[in-house]
Amino acid sequence: MAGAPGTGGSVVEAVVAHGRTVVGVNGKNVGPGGTVKVPKDEVESLIKLGFLADGDVVEKPQTGPHVSVAAGPSVRIA
Repeated sequence: MAGAPGTGGSVVEAVVAHGRTVVGVNGKNVGPGGTVKVPKDEVESLIKLGFLADGDVVEKPQTGPHVSVAAGPSVRIA
């Protein structure tokens, strides 16, 4: 991201788009549906690139099945 926190640029909050992760001005990763603080001058380009939700999009938590490595098949060698 251009500019470091506290350099005088304004910061805005935006919603991260589905399937994306954005690093906020605090240096932490924010996943889909999360609110991230980013420099105001980068918001438009992040929306065009598909990293931020555009306008009034509301990200809903996914309620479908969740797959983990532990839940999958296992192979045992005899």
